[in-house]
Amino acid sequence: MTVRVKIPNGFKTVKKNGKDTEVKQFKEYAIRENIHNVKRAYLIQKDFFDLSKKIDFDGEEANTDQIQSGITANVEALDKVENFIADVVNNENLTVDFIEENFSENDLTKASQDLINKLLHVDEKVAGVSNPKKSVSAKPSED
Repeated sequence: MTVRVKIPNGFKTVKKNGKDTEVKQFKEYAIRENIHNVKRAYLIQKDFFDLSKKIDFDGEEANTDQIQSGITANVEALDKVENFIADVVNNENLTVDFIEENFSENDLTKASQDLINKLLHVDEKVAGVSNPKKSVSAKPSED
């Protein structure tokens, strides 16, 4: 089985009101729902949890060591997400270098959330309430 996810695929220059404007392009990728990709989705969530412990402090009261730890954790998180996306999409054109050069932080966050949600079959929030299609457990799916 596969899931489909739209991910930024660079920019295209178009004329808008007589001016050249860069418009973000998206490409839809078919992602295999294999054990490898599902494990990667769970592991990236674990990584987020582990990294969040490093930045669990009050910014106004933080000391230098806490601030440095927080910065390091944020850089680690970006690296882990870039690698997660490149690994799961598994396309020769969507490399970590491509992601770093063409994605904004919002693009990176949205792509990783979409991948995780689709691989783990978590529906988007409906009316502000989380509505998981499947629980995040080891129970077999009813698909």
